[in-house]
Amino acid sequence: MTGFDALLPHLPPLLLVMTRLGGLFVFTPVLASGIIPMKAKALLVLTFSLAIYPTLDLHSQVPVPLDVMTLAPMMAGELLIGTVIGLAAFIPAASLQLAGLFMGQQMGLSIASVLNPAVELEGNSIGQILFYLGVATYTLLGGVDLLYFALLQTFDAVHLGEATLTDAPLDFLTALVMSGFVLATRIALPVVTIIFLESLAVGLIMKTVPSLNIMSFGFPIRIIVGLFVLLVSIVLISEAITGEFTDAFDLLGQWIEGMRIEQVEGR
Repeated sequence: MTGFDALLPHLPPLLLVMTRLGGLFVFTPVLASGIIPMKAKALLVLTFSLAIYPTLDLHSQVPVPLDVMTLAPMMAGELLIGTVIGLAAFIPAASLQLAGLFMGQQMGLSIASVLNPAVELEGNSIGQILFYLGVATYTLLGGVDLLYFALLQTFDAVHLGEATLTDAPLDFLTALVMSGFVLATRIALPVVTIIFLESLAVGLIMKTVPSLNIMSFGFPIRIIVGLFVLLVSIVLISEAITGEFTDAFDLLGQWIEGMRIEQVEGR
């Protein structure tokens, strides 16, 4: 038996490990950034996969065939697990950009749209600032490490090749999306409310002084007031972001624990 023949049985399970780990690079903040070259991402996936693979108990894993038709659905299930873990961090960060979109529209900043290279989405400057604030908070909380260790735990909860597309955690994803919308509303509401009151005040002034040109002072005041409220509430926004990421990681842990319990009960 040649050296290649000895390594051949290890290639399919290693490929599944790489696929599950590669799912992290689909949505995870920092890892999924378009700024990082694709070759660097591929090298990271290969390096971490080679580090993870020897730690797995292959005797308790499902045998992985070399048949492409059988291997493809397995890879899809593995990719699903990694992608869902990445969404646990991406959805809170994306909700911050949504909050910035709400505020930017009310402040009149939607005209000046910019491209966010981290997620390759277009938004206004307020949304981009809040998004990077969220990514900074996520990084300071050790989010990259937490998601990586969460992925390691999934190998005990779901053995290689056992995950399928029908196992998509709809309840988990629904809870994340709903929580993200709530966070976006909480962050944007103070600015939107103040700007609404400012619009009422400007409307009353126009009724009192019809000859006044609203374009000359109305929009600058709206932007100044909105930015001032945003600056004053930045500490509360940071606390809300921290709480959102913490809750998302807790939900992720509950989902993984639920899969582990199902794995034990199924034996």
